[in-house]
Amino acid sequence: MNPQPVPLQTAVLQAQACGDGLPASYSKSNSKTGRPTVAVPAHSVQDFLQKELSLGKLDSMLAYLWFAGAERPALPLLSQLAIGRDIVVCERMDLHLLWENSGKIFVKPVPRFLLDLEFWSEHLTCPARCGCQIPAAVNCGNGGQQMANQEQLACKEKLRKVALGFLYTYACLISYESDFHVANEKRLLPRSADGATIPWADWKKLAREILMRHNRANVHPRFWRAELLLSRLDTIHRFTQLPPFEPYLRSWRNYGSLFLDNIPWLAMTTVFIALVLTAMEVGLATEQLIESLNFRAASYGFTLFAILGLICVCGQVVLASLFNLKKDLQAVTLAPRFILENKLDEEINIREAGAPGFMTLEHGALQAIPIIQRTAKKHLCLCYPGDNNRWTSPFTVSDIGTTYVKIAKAEQRQELVRADIQKLEDDTIFIRLSMETDYWPFFIRNESDVEFIFWQSNPNLDDDGIVVQSDWRPTRYKLPPRTAMPYAWDYPTAKFKEVVFCAFEQERHVKLDEIGLASPLKFTATSDQGKIIAIEVVADEDSLGDFTVILSQAKTHRP
Repeated sequence: MNPQPVPLQTAVLQAQACGDGLPASYSKSNSKTGRPTVAVPAHSVQDFLQKELSLGKLDSMLAYLWFAGAERPALPLLSQLAIGRDIVVCERMDLHLLWENSGKIFVKPVPRFLLDLEFWSEHLTCPARCGCQIPAAVNCGNGGQQMANQEQLACKEKLRKVALGFLYTYACLISYESDFHVANEKRLLPRSADGATIPWADWKKLAREILMRHNRANVHPRFWRAELLLSRLDTIHRFTQLPPFEPYLRSWRNYGSLFLDNIPWLAMTTVFIALVLTAMEVGLATEQLIESLNFRAASYGFTLFAILGLICVCGQVVLASLFNLKKDLQAVTLAPRFILENKLDEEINIREAGAPGFMTLEHGALQAIPIIQRTAKKHLCLCYPGDNNRWTSPFTVSDIGTTYVKIAKAEQRQELVRADIQKLEDDTIFIRLSMETDYWPFFIRNESDVEFIFWQSNPNLDDDGIVVQSDWRPTRYKLPPRTAMPYAWDYPTAKFKEVVFCAFEQERHVKLDEIGLASPLKFTATSDQGKIIAIEVVADEDSLGDFTVILSQAKTHRP
């Protein structure tokens, strides 16, 4: 039996330099403790897909989704905007195309891996003898049962149906070129490594292929209905799922807003009951109704209902808040504030700047880093294992982005470590360390016939620029004439970053990230001939760094 065919043949993304198309990390529940943890998708692609393509509790609510939305294709993006809906980008499949009365509609961007044909073939295609492809007449008897048990673990039919249904919604969402521009503006479609968008002609070809191959039986039933009203999903969830009266998506983040959200319907119910009780009171004052035993019994029953019912409803709101408080307290975990991944070719020592002790992180390891000092900026230092190796200058790990740290072994040349820092859920900071081989932030080129010495200016300055540590000694670099060298900051955490160029005891401070001509350096050489060196900072895309500093001889003069 042949393996299941790949449902798409149109490749809209060329081979990228961005790897496997998977995200950097994702959050999942720990199988032992049930608490959320951060994992790397590439370590277990199937576990990642189970989380990424999960529809959550929508699976158990399929029979009631008729109450939340009609069976129809999704409206194009421009139509969504035209009826007053604001597109909110989210990464949860179970929130895709849910909309609120306030005007928000949640839309999940297209993951890069869903447009990769090789990924479909490897991770979203069932094996040839999977139980979902074998007819019931064949898959019978002891042999058939044994074969089904063996292959069922590898069945990817549900994931495949969710992925196909998701792509079908995008074939409907992006109908016109104007929808295509909206999708790119909202970053709903992946881009190439150089930031270029998918060509419109390629997207049309892919969308037409999805629509021509669309089969209702091959997509998950959730996607038979496109937009679903979130408030009605909340109603369904309150009466069909456990715990009872819990909404599908909690829109409140504190208990004050919980009570505020329930005040309107409680007030409306109270007013209705008050009107009925007032009418009954008026009726009991009339001669026609005061003698009616049935009316008096109904008034008596409704009065008890009004008293007990309102108390029960208010008590239910209080119990719901206590239940959620208990659940929140149980969910409180000491999530690691900083998680570091070692992508270097060897193990590395890590310590917090100014703190005692250190820890060793092996190659490829992923580990939480304890930060004990209570400062606004969190700093780490690195060092190769070994007695004679020195610690690097501190670098900041609390700022999102990329920073570079120079490191060296004893009696060896400096190397550049790249630290990519990003923020995950629960305010966790994820730091990936890797060796940078082709890039340095700055490139300094000496085109003159003068030898220069340069170093980074004193990093021990306060906010007013006053030196707070006088025993500091810089790391000096020699730049001979007609040579060039790459450079990165020696002290990445310095508040004021400048490089000092020196020749013949004359110094000039230059800010390397300010493009343009700096003040020239004037001095008298040994030949008693005056020289003027022009210093220019340019953004040079052809060099190894973002900025290039050019030292060139402007002219000579007699002092």
